[in-house]
Amino acid sequence: MKKFAVGVVIAIVVVAVFISYYFYMGERFYGRGMQLEREGRYEEAAGEYWKASFSNQAPIAREGVARCYYHCAEELVDDRKYAEAVEKYRKVVDSYSDTTYASKDHAVAVCSEIIRHGDLTTREDASIVIAKACKSNVDELIPYLSDEQTVTVYFPLIMIGEERTVDALVEALDNFGYKRMALDYLNSGNVKLENAAERWADKHGYKVVTSTGAPMVVWGGGLR
Repeated sequence: MKKFAVGVVIAIVVVAVFISYYFYMGERFYGRGMQLEREGRYEEAAGEYWKASFSNQAPIAREGVARCYYHCAEELVDDRKYAEAVEKYRKVVDSYSDTTYASKDHAVAVCSEIIRHGDLTTREDASIVIAKACKSNVDELIPYLSDEQTVTVYFPLIMIGEERTVDALVEALDNFGYKRMALDYLNSGNVKLENAAERWADKHGYKVVTSTGAPMVVWGGGLR
């Protein structure tokens, strides 16, 4: 009987703690997050909003986390820390895709400068983030292939792997191609892209040889 009574007491305490956290502490964490955000301390604010996201404040708290990560990414872009900016904003697209700040417009606002001025790897990563924000809608992505500074969007387009993008991808290689791009086409697993890469290599004096190793990007392999 005593063991039963102790068990009941423990259960009551656990429920009381949960209720306290779910209602009272959630509001406190959210309020603290708002204060830190107003002070421009976005990283700290995101941490407080994250704590509040496990309470009855969850919907607005998740929006708060995404908003703060977005502003962090903006600041990193202003400081030309492009790789860090992409990784910060990627959290929004990957983990807070239900929020306003995971939209295409916000992704473009953060990543447009990066895909024009970042190093090759960072530009490819930024292109993938934009593609995720566009929900893999190729109609939103194809126009980027017509600009040499944003042609790295070929990377996620190969991952998405819709057949109707092939002609635009081939044209982009012909117009703005470079060695890494041709290699990705060559190893993509899409015959038309492979043929286009071989033509590009022949035209630019490269010799195509067979080698082992996993390709960087695979046709229809999905965004990573």
